[in-house]
Amino acid sequence: MLSSCGSQATSAKTPQSKHATAKPEKILGVPANSLSLGPLQSNGEIALLAGSEKSMGVFVFNLADSKELSSFSVSNAATSITELPNGVIGVGLANGSAGAVDLYQISGAKVATVPMSGPVIGMSADGNGSTMLVLVGSANVRAVAFLDTNTNQATSSIPLVSNTVSVCMSVGGNYLYGLESGGMMDVYAVSTAQKVGQFRVGHSGISTVMSPSGTQMFVLKGRNGIRNVAVVDLNTESDVRALPAPTGSVSLTTDLAGKSLIELATKSGKSNLQEWPVH
Repeated sequence: MLSSCGSQATSAKTPQSKHATAKPEKILGVPANSLSLGPLQSNGEIALLAGSEKSMGVFVFNLADSKELSSFSVSNAATSITELPNGVIGVGLANGSAGAVDLYQISGAKVATVPMSGPVIGMSADGNGSTMLVLVGSANVRAVAFLDTNTNQATSSIPLVSNTVSVCMSVGGNYLYGLESGGMMDVYAVSTAQKVGQFRVGHSGISTVMSPSGTQMFVLKGRNGIRNVAVVDLNTESDVRALPAPTGSVSLTTDLAGKSLIELATKSGKSNLQEWPVH
């Protein structure tokens, strides 16, 4: 899958978008100050985290009919969210130098609290149905922990570059990708927990997600509220095109076929989900 894991970083620029007039296929208003988005599930569910340091909640929507299915309150220290295909929702917490992941059923019933080695910065699912990837750390140290929801324990971890802001797993589970805030993508071998490659995906990295096929990666990036999405071909480890993204986008995921991107945007406190085609 990786043609040049050991290759040196390149300075290639992201191709210009050919979709300047593209429009979202759907816009769904969601609770104000939404800050993190989970993956779309096969039943059409999608969970997000919204609120402030005074009140945080998880909100679950059916994307197809734009209806809210459930909501429940979580810790005000919540920073991020993910959801597994079995319906287990993970909410990452950061409280000073401490961190943990609260596990919930979609009903809001708490299953467990799993301590982490540091504050939780971000979360994603690894695609095998039972493991969550938990990005933890401080300004100077970052790592990803593998949280096994069968045992409710962090089974292993991989040290990352200190400015890593988002992670995702290859479809086969052999490689972990870590997006740096400066726009570099680091490649780690899961079996050895070692960095084995690096390539550039643009500038100002924010969030990344793997395509369902595993042949492409989508990288949300931008500065000062202005956003776009780099489409990265993993065979060549290069940007092949740029897609538009709404102003203030903070997180993204894909539909189950990889034909559209679902992006969470927050601007001046107002938030929405937008579904954009991938052409």
